[in-house]
Amino acid sequence: MVLMAGPASAKLLDLRAADPVLVLTQYVRHANRPFYLAKCLIAARAGHLSVMQS
Repeated sequence: MVLMAGPASAKLLDLRAADPVLVLTQYVRHANRPFYLAKCLIAARAGHLSVMQS
């Protein structure tokens, strides 16, 4: 999902609030229930990104 960084994240990441970021959310299922593991924000200035899913 691509969103704008927003004021709080932008300040932490040294971005502008309107900069686009890619949001990657990781979770795992245990006993058929999802558990949140991590959320990663990747700024457009990171350059070319290849994502592989298995």
